[in-house]
Amino acid sequence: MPATWENIKKRAVIKLYAGDITDVQHHGGAIGLSLTNNDERHIKHDITQPMPLPDHSVDGYQAEDVLEHIEYDKLLGIINEIHRVLKPGATFRLSLPDYGCDILRERSVKDSFGNIIF
Repeated sequence: MPATWENIKKRAVIKLYAGDITDVQHHGGAIGLSLTNNDERHIKHDITQPMPLPDHSVDGYQAEDVLEHIEYDKLLGIINEIHRVLKPGATFRLSLPDYGCDILRERSVKDSFGNIIF
């Protein structure tokens, strides 16, 4: 059965994951906020938009290798929305790639001047 915001609101513990959760990932019951999927592990939701959840209702939110793909002018709104829904003392895990790392720098797509574009 696809996840719905109403079902999510009824959970004793609400954990959200920005993006798609793959079959090999273990996220302890988190619901993926997906641009394309809507199933038992995902709800179709654009993270640049507000979540239809009450203030201070979420126990954990994880954004792993997602926010670097969002336009800078939308980031503050996303962070504010995450802060709004998180319970006091909840966990917010933000993971971004370190393009200063030799391995990631070599794997990156670069423009003709050598600047990282992805």
